[in-house]
Amino acid sequence: MLLVSFVSFTLYPKLIPAIINQNLGYLKDGILIQYKTTSSLSFLINSLPMIFLCISLLIFDIEVIIGFSLGLIFTALFLRIGGGLYYTSSDLANQLSFEFGENIPQNDKRNPGSIMELIGIYISQITGFICDVLGSYIFSVAGCLLTIFSLTKFQIVPHDILNNFYFFPFMMIFTGLASSFISYIFCVVRIKSENHSNFLLEGIYLSIFLCGLSAFIVSRITANQIVSFSPFIFGLIGAILICFLSEYITSQRFQPSKPSCTNAQFGSILPFLSSSSLGYKTNSVFLFISFSFLSASYLVSGTVGMIIAIFGFVCVTHTILQTKIFSHFSVITAKLSTLSSAKQISVQHLKKTESIGATTVAVGNGYATAAAILATFSILFSFIYIQHYDFKSLLVVDFRLLIGILIGLTLPFTVVSYLLKALSSQTIALLKEISRQYKEIPYLMENKSHPDIIKLSDHTTYMSMNAMIVPGILIGLVPIALGFVFGIKLSIGLIIGCFFTGFNQGLFWAVTGDSLHFAKRHIEDGHFGGKDSSTFYNIRSVDHIGKAYRDLLNPTLNILIKAVTIISIFVILNLA
Repeated sequence: MLLVSFVSFTLYPKLIPAIINQNLGYLKDGILIQYKTTSSLSFLINSLPMIFLCISLLIFDIEVIIGFSLGLIFTALFLRIGGGLYYTSSDLANQLSFEFGENIPQNDKRNPGSIMELIGIYISQITGFICDVLGSYIFSVAGCLLTIFSLTKFQIVPHDILNNFYFFPFMMIFTGLASSFISYIFCVVRIKSENHSNFLLEGIYLSIFLCGLSAFIVSRITANQIVSFSPFIFGLIGAILICFLSEYITSQRFQPSKPSCTNAQFGSILPFLSSSSLGYKTNSVFLFISFSFLSASYLVSGTVGMIIAIFGFVCVTHTILQTKIFSHFSVITAKLSTLSSAKQISVQHLKKTESIGATTVAVGNGYATAAAILATFSILFSFIYIQHYDFKSLLVVDFRLLIGILIGLTLPFTVVSYLLKALSSQTIALLKEISRQYKEIPYLMENKSHPDIIKLSDHTTYMSMNAMIVPGILIGLVPIALGFVFGIKLSIGLIIGCFFTGFNQGLFWAVTGDSLHFAKRHIEDGHFGGKDSSTFYNIRSVDHIGKAYRDLLNPTLNILIKAVTIISIFVILNLA
């Protein structure tokens, strides 16, 4: 993942000036160059971890996938959570600077917080999101491979059949990449024909269909003697429902999120309550969808069927990443064109591209949360399978299991409390530094000099990494210490507790934050009085809370449940 991060950090920024300049012509040409650029780099980023995983499995033992997953998760820990702190504090400082200091402009090149916000989007929302979702994908692949290994180890099925089944995950990795490429071609055709208003969502659904078709063909060749094709399709259906649910609940095009805008006319509290209500409702629906397709898979093919279903759910990861990178990259280019001296036609085209990318923001966050939870479930069950543990004996209630569950339930909230405290103090420090630069840098207000971005960025990075010390210790050392001291039962309880907290809170934070975000965008576009109204002021005030929810707390839970699970499994392997 360090190589992936290096590619994303070095290649993407160099392409931004070319993309801005390409938007001087027709709108479709600007959208096309941006989509081609982000998709090309997305294919490279998607392929690198898969290549290294395959090479590692060819050279080393099957259990190397545990180490591979550990490396992936700890990279994501600092990029996604640390980057989330960097981004959220920079964005809050940029938005609050006008209220904190007199005459400090927002979203202006004289305000260093504006540039810091764009850097934060790049670190957290692009590179961090890549590590987060690819981590879930690798977890699911690991679940399939460990299950196959356990079937071989305990000779549950004939060896010649297993040889065919062993290649099933690898063939589906290839078909997932191929489906995203075909989806890319479809989207390019849609853009060229100027039918680009909803091409990103159309590409996602096409990729899901192609993954299902490919799975049917592959299963006929390899896996049909062990597991039915049906669980994989159940997982794909679950992915469709979760993606549509995330879009339906949060987008202003549909009824559920409209009260967030309407209630903003009466203050900032009511839209927050409306969005929170949506978050809890979504939790219930998500639980029902997950339980339904996992139960159906279990009835068809047992525990193996559930693991295959989860692999089917994450099979569309490559297209989701491709879409998410485009969405956030369009935000960066649009804001940079506004801050720079780009021509007006280029600014207009890039803003239109940004609005197209915004149609899938909620899909990315909802999918990432669901994938993290389900992939954790997959690798846990496959590990229990490979260790040949008895489910009944592991779940017999005793003191150690209860203590583990209790610690698991409280650990995420403890980590979150430290992060929120750090976010508060970090935002205040940034506001003070922005105010200081306006007072002490000569002619900055007159736009005849530049803010000290390097100093502010260095200070923000230091504070973000410093704030990660306690959460990093809690996430990394608690599972190790408790596992070695109290044994396997407490480790299993710890995983269960973290799993249930993540299940209950993760999607709630994502949906609540996204709902407030889209309500703000809807009012900003001219509805309910527009950007200069008191309605916009109210929704903007409460969206600060939504930003912390969707860009810091939700990603933290995604990473935490995966990290605790893989570390606990590593401990159990050493105890066995």
